[in-house]
Amino acid sequence: TIFKAHPQWKDNYLGELYLGTFTSALSAAVSCPVWLWAEDEQGRKTGNYSGEIYEEIPGTFYSELEGENPTIIVFNPTANITFRVWAYESGLFNLTIIKATEQNITFYVYENVSVMQNTNATVRVDVIAANYTMLIDDNADGVIDREIAPKISVKDPPVKVILSAPTEISKTSVKLTWTQNNDADFANYTIYRSTSESDLGDSIKVITDRTETSFVVIGLVPDTTYYFTVKVYNTDGYYSDSTQVSATTLSAEEVAKPSEIPWLYIIIPVIIIVVLATAVIGISRKRRKISPPLQPPSQQSS
Repeated sequence: TIFKAHPQWKDNYLGELYLGTFTSALSAAVSCPVWLWAEDEQGRKTGNYSGEIYEEIPGTFYSELEGENPTIIVFNPTANITFRVWAYESGLFNLTIIKATEQNITFYVYENVSVMQNTNATVRVDVIAANYTMLIDDNADGVIDREIAPKISVKDPPVKVILSAPTEISKTSVKLTWTQNNDADFANYTIYRSTSESDLGDSIKVITDRTETSFVVIGLVPDTTYYFTVKVYNTDGYYSDSTQVSATTLSAEEVAKPSEIPWLYIIIPVIIIVVLATAVIGISRKRRKISPPLQPPSQQSS
């Protein structure tokens, strides 16, 4: 999902909104002293246009959270979008446009752009052949006075791990095993547990050693189905989710199968050896008892 590309979008802006169907997105964030809005080819707007908030474009979201830069998000963009900036006073502003897919995240950054009051700037994002050049009209006369090219950087999300079906299932524990992540910027594996399918649930363990690829989850409730996910994080804070797996703990009356109790593989052979050894000793003793007594040598008559 798009969470791989920019996890903060869910945490900071979208709350409980489920984004599982979104696989690509555009976002734009701007610092003051300007208003920011997006406009599609039908003239619909999303963002802050002259001090009023609009959310007219389908599949878009706008946020002005306290302490955060005003941000527009366009989910699964399929049509051309133009991001527009209007200066309500003179100063400098920064604009960051992020194009995110499940494959990578591309950042287009415009830093310290000088503006006067009523200066407007546009960045047209073409779906087929995107041109991220910023066009600036300094005095709002309809004539482009400046063009600014962005600084471009690309980041890849971590390679996700493959989480196997849980093993060693007991009444109160299960064992999880997954493949190793070998990314150079690996940060950690974080294990999540839930009792609802498709719900990530709570973080129960953070593992910073990339070679540690198994974990025994304890403290579970008998006869309960649990769902597990392993996220792999990189040093930039981006992550990828494993496929969610599930396991149902044994009931209080149920006995675990031998394959789910590894110590039986040690105990059973020991018992067999002890039984066989006892039997051999017993047979040996019986043989000694039934052997005929030795006859004394015959006495010769004198």
